[in-house]
Amino acid sequence: MTEHEPAGLELIPERTGKKYRITAKVGGEVVFADALDPASAVARGRFARALNGKCPAVPTEAIDGELLRLVAAGSGVGSKADAATGAGDGPDTPPDIRADAEALLGDPELIGRVCDDVAAVGVVGERELSLAVYLIGVSRLLPRPLAGIVRGSSSSGKSFLIESVASLFPPEAVVHATQMTPQALFHMPPDSLRHKWVVAGERSRLEDDDRAEATRALREMLSAGRLSKLMPMKVEGGRIETVAIEQDGPIAFVESTTLTQVFEEDANRCLLLQTDEREEQTRRIVTALANRHAAPRVGAPDRVRAVHHALQRMLPRADVRVPFADRIAAGFDCRRVEVRRAFPHLLALVQASARVRYCTTASGRRTRTAPSSPRPRTTRSPAGWSPGRSPCRSGAGCPTLPSSSSRT
Repeated sequence: MTEHEPAGLELIPERTGKKYRITAKVGGEVVFADALDPASAVARGRFARALNGKCPAVPTEAIDGELLRLVAAGSGVGSKADAATGAGDGPDTPPDIRADAEALLGDPELIGRVCDDVAAVGVVGERELSLAVYLIGVSRLLPRPLAGIVRGSSSSGKSFLIESVASLFPPEAVVHATQMTPQALFHMPPDSLRHKWVVAGERSRLEDDDRAEATRALREMLSAGRLSKLMPMKVEGGRIETVAIEQDGPIAFVESTTLTQVFEEDANRCLLLQTDEREEQTRRIVTALANRHAAPRVGAPDRVRAVHHALQRMLPRADVRVPFADRIAAGFDCRRVEVRRAFPHLLALVQASARVRYCTTASGRRTRTAPSSPRPRTTRSPAGWSPGRSPCRSGAGCPTLPSSSSRT
């Protein structure tokens, strides 16, 4: 069999242990079958090349896209869209978990509690970095989400930190992608990326023109919030017709790297974050590891995750005003052109911090509507970095943000 219409491709998965046996049908006829882990880019590439060898009319890009759809369907991606974008409870949320989530949302010390909970799931130290990554995840609910690159040397714990923070978000809100092919985002299921947090793996150490081309779709998604590509495909009757492939976002994004220099076009779209590599941080980690081996672990990390999953499902998508943005702008050093992207990043961090605290008032009570004339009051720094330290040099404190309850 050498000629088939790509539109007739059907992949039928059958779980076999940790892998799947994928049977490929084209035009209703079985043409290939193999066992693989569809979440592995290497395995998908091998499968796509083998199937393309049996059926050249089916492009490897289309095969890879169908395999990614299976991964998405298997992990809940593309389902429960309302919950993924913060439209209420998840399925079967226990009443006690919901009550704990509501109490957490209503806690004036919420930002500090988030840092404590990241520690509860295994991260030692790194409170500021953990909070920054957490706020990147929360920013998926904003019209213009954040992206971040966590830099650090090998063994600094950057990947573990990202994975631990991501575990506090419900599965339907996160897309895990340890590696992405250049066309992967185009072929995800429709709307499966909209207001999702894409948690990528280690960034390739290659920084050349080919790598820049490979990440072009990601840059476009981060900048424009959507993708669009014209691609020739064989349609009914054997004709070649140009079709438009579109994918709506926006997405929040995070990845890690050991590189000290990242491709500039990628770097200026992201927050560049750094792990703590000081001797005292290493000592904290070694001590924590020793304690875990010497005594039973205290706490219930699974319950912590469940509470945060419920919390995230309660957060609505909404625009957030920053009434003191002009004062932040006045203090910005504008001598470098990169500030034009850095300033929106800072505002997005402020918005994400406000979004996660949308229902907390000064008294700790919950409310879904912003006061009509919010009065300034002393608070922590807009992004919550330093408990007890005023964000304003004068020490006067900055006004909190009014939370917008409008949904998009």
